[in-house]
Amino acid sequence: MNKLTDDTLVSIRNMVNHKVVYVLPDWNRKVVFEPFQERKIPAGELRALHYTTGGYNLLHNYLCVENADLKAEFEIPEDQIEYN
Repeated sequence: MNKLTDDTLVSIRNMVNHKVVYVLPDWNRKVVFEPFQERKIPAGELRALHYTTGGYNLLHNYLCVENADLKAEFEIPEDQIEYN
């Protein structure tokens, strides 16, 4: 497993047919994903999201993390067919 720095950009894709929004008040950041939109987000921001209320649910059920190392860090199963 490679060590990802917080500055590494990771592709994230909205897996659902509606907007997905997350807010990180400590980062002064609000991100809106349109249906099926893909964006590059810094790994540090995703780590912060993972530990917020609801962030775990967003990363496991609505936003697809397209980096194997970060998936492993967030304990997203490799064999979860619906995820890919």
